[in-house]
Amino acid sequence: MPELPALSGGAGREAALGGQRDGCGEWSRAGAGRAAGRPAVAVEHRQATARNCELVEPSDQRISRQECITIWICPLCFSRNHFPPHYAGISENNVPAELFTQCSTVEYLVAGPPGSPAPLPPVFLFVIDTCVIEEELEYVKLSMRKAVALLPEHALVGLVTFGTQVHLHELGFSELSKIYVFRGSKEISKEQILDQLGLSGGGRPGFPKMTQQPGVQQVNGMHPLVTTGVNRFLLPVSECECTLSTLLDELQPDQWPVEAGNRAIRCTGVALNVAAGLLGACVPGTGARIIALLGGPCTEGPGVIVSKDLSEPVRSHKDLDKDAAPHFQKAVKFYDGLAKQLVSQGHVLDVFASALDQDITASSSFCQVFG
Repeated sequence: MPELPALSGGAGREAALGGQRDGCGEWSRAGAGRAAGRPAVAVEHRQATARNCELVEPSDQRISRQECITIWICPLCFSRNHFPPHYAGISENNVPAELFTQCSTVEYLVAGPPGSPAPLPPVFLFVIDTCVIEEELEYVKLSMRKAVALLPEHALVGLVTFGTQVHLHELGFSELSKIYVFRGSKEISKEQILDQLGLSGGGRPGFPKMTQQPGVQQVNGMHPLVTTGVNRFLLPVSECECTLSTLLDELQPDQWPVEAGNRAIRCTGVALNVAAGLLGACVPGTGARIIALLGGPCTEGPGVIVSKDLSEPVRSHKDLDKDAAPHFQKAVKFYDGLAKQLVSQGHVLDVFASALDQDITASSSFCQVFG
């Protein structure tokens, strides 16, 4: 299981080398060098974009010194672009914050109109595969603790663990460990997920239905009282760091027995479906990230890529070329639908896996859909 890199403070799809400007006014920028203990860089001005492809000025672009450093060349469309007026004083020894080499990550937030509410903090939802050996899981826990320690205190975090079943941890319930369990062998819709979590218009199971009252505006299609309940699953680091640490200490490899000659029962598709549904209900349009740590192929439920029987090998590239992978087309359909859902919600999926041909990446078009 690979180690997690340091996570930056802001979350959004407009990253340094792939950011697109939507023409909605000013942008604010924050560069992240937190892994080395460097503070974030905040710049309050318009960014430089290529006139042809709208690429946000990358940190490694070529600058024309013959033009007194007023021209930069886009590495994608090769257009020559003038720097904005506020770059007039730059020189080889006085570069703008966008070109700081120690800032490995740059993220943008679109500044809203005057009087608009402050943007939500960055959101990170960790999805951990527990169908691994204990030694690998211990490395995951160690990396998780390092990553969370590097996040800003106001960042929202959540936790989903999965194996044979999916466990969504309610971090806001500190009295004891409270978990919502989803069956890993059955595909569930977003509406069913929200209904079980009590985030739909019907309220929480066992509680009276919340009807729309005159003069009370719904938020994201949900009753405002339900909207406040999202803090059960996504809490600021400063409020849930101890709870999260306790959950990691108690986390064990999946206890479901695996018969001889079979693979572990791993319901990756349902886990990602639950994570996407949760973020779609809680923080739509915020650039939240799902960070999936996968230890092997999906063998159960929607998105399965290989059967549990070890006598069936994991499909190879030759199998894909010859259309000889029995689960491939159904997996493609499922993961493509999940990718489109994430794009419509404005969310990101980061996949950490040891082998590209043994997880979901070959069965999905995430890269094409996300750009």
